[in-house]
Amino acid sequence: MKSLVRFVGLTIIFSFLMLGLPTAHAQDFPEIKPVCFEFERLPLGMTYHVGDNFAVTGATVEAQEFQWADGTLFPDGEATVENGGMAGGSGSEIHTNNINLQFKLDTPVDGLILLYGAYGGNLNLEINGDFINTPDFPSLHGSSLGGVNIYVDDINGTLGRLILEGTIEYFRIGGQEFWFDDPCGDEPPPPPGECVNFESLALGSHFVVGDTFDEAGVKMTVVDFYWSSGVASGGFAEIGASGAAGGSGQELIVNNVSIAFDFGGPVSFVSLRFGEYGGNVNIEINGDFRNEDDFAKIHNQVIGGVTVLVGNGFGNDSGMIVLVGTVNTFSIGGQEFFIDEVCYCADGKR
Repeated sequence: MKSLVRFVGLTIIFSFLMLGLPTAHAQDFPEIKPVCFEFERLPLGMTYHVGDNFAVTGATVEAQEFQWADGTLFPDGEATVENGGMAGGSGSEIHTNNINLQFKLDTPVDGLILLYGAYGGNLNLEINGDFINTPDFPSLHGSSLGGVNIYVDDINGTLGRLILEGTIEYFRIGGQEFWFDDPCGDEPPPPPGECVNFESLALGSHFVVGDTFDEAGVKMTVVDFYWSSGVASGGFAEIGASGAAGGSGQELIVNNVSIAFDFGGPVSFVSLRFGEYGGNVNIEINGDFRNEDDFAKIHNQVIGGVTVLVGNGFGNDSGMIVLVGTVNTFSIGGQEFFIDEVCYCADGKR
């Protein structure tokens, strides 16, 4: 059952240094098999109160009381279906305001991934009848609850991914200023493959069109970037360490160029963190080239026969891009653009 691959620390999104906690990288996460419970069919703007029930694919959901940090039960919260991307996903998401939602699953699952945005107050989590009241989810990383292992991919101190490994019959989740989306994630977790983190390259290294460099067995070439008008632009790439891509340590600054990645052969999965802070963006997969205003435009599209999943990417934000399918050639670039943690898996080895 545990055949899917691990999630890179993209979160979606979309740095890992929340509250001074240790960074959780891709190699920390186990292989799991998530199952999705979609919110897209729920009426946008619909609000649920304690005692209300509703159905999503594969589960029945009940709104229940929320427990504040001091243990007080609060019965007057509400959950609302919204689509503001506050959890780092796209489409409909759930906003919990001092309320819990319990998901009773039609069939037990072996694992679960969900995107979340925690903007204030404490959080509640219950798995298989085992309940915890916590100030934040990253503090639960590496623990277990209800016989299920908990892993947290903290993206920037607010956005993150909650990763559960183990048999789950039901779970309950909620917060005070809390949004969550895609229980299983729009973004599949990355494989136990290699990652380019740009740490072996000298800080400040500068590259222009035609230059090549490599790390973790991946050859990277700086190639032309095209503005929205279709005109090629001569820019540069440079090794920096601002955390603008949402990772930690060093990253690649991409200024009006694209980076072509040569993985040494076909790969079946690619994920990367990015920061997109101005101008248009380019992406090419297997010869299929796209020139877009921002990466959110290509979420859930098939490019070059490969499914592209994007967390955030609305412009002036950090996020994650995941490619699922056989990737032979791949390049990506932008004008005020940053890349980090490019992870890949050899074809057929997911």
